[in-house]
Amino acid sequence: MSVFSYRSFMLSMTAILVAGGFQQVNGDGEEGRVVDSDMLIQNALIVDGTGGPSYTADVLVDAGVIQRIGSINPENIRAGKLIDAGGRVLAPGFIDSHAHGDPISQSYEGFLAMGVTTIVLGQDGRTA
Repeated sequence: MSVFSYRSFMLSMTAILVAGGFQQVNGDGEEGRVVDSDMLIQNALIVDGTGGPSYTADVLVDAGVIQRIGSINPENIRAGKLIDAGGRVLAPGFIDSHAHGDPISQSYEGFLAMGVTTIVLGQDGRTA
């Protein structure tokens, strides 16, 4: 297992959360059973976009889909990637409803680093 940086954490999660959304599942599963997974994120502050209070939890992701959110025993998980969020916020991707730019010639990595996963362009009457 490898530990990823905050930048890798944000880039990975914004893509996954937009694709998969949040699915609340509690518990560790069957006792003694080892689960294979692509990614385990531990110690994240979850802000799920429902308007409810944030909470600390672990997130298990497999094949781009969130499988479990809650307290997850890492001894029961064989994950390809291990990310310690260290209390950082984990949230679905954000939408920038008024951006300017040319998606063909410009990089939007800066937006991804801020958690923006959807950008609306052309709202000022020009599309090119």
